[in-house]
Amino acid sequence: MDRLRTWLGRRRPVYRIYFLIFMACIALHVSSWFVAIAFSGYYLFETLDEWIVRFRRDEAHNIVMDIFAPDPDDPQKEVQSEWYWERLSKGEAIVLTKLADLIHRSR
Repeated sequence: MDRLRTWLGRRRPVYRIYFLIFMACIALHVSSWFVAIAFSGYYLFETLDEWIVRFRRDEAHNIVMDIFAPDPDDPQKEVQSEWYWERLSKGEAIVLTKLADLIHRSR
């Protein structure tokens, strides 16, 4: 199960939601079967939502990465019709990746 959670990109389970579902079920005097169904349903939809987000993010990344093709004349450049851009050196790519990660986490 840990491999599945890692593959889905899950950081940690949210126990507060399970606690709230349990407390609501106690307050409403529902059966234990309904509690189990509520827990299972929440877990299923939470996992599905995380999978959809990861799939869309990976799909968008692949679309962006496939737009440009390596230039046959100059291996340091990538082209797309009339537009081109130069590839970054390894150090510049690391800095840019860290900056992008910082911006992504700050949202």
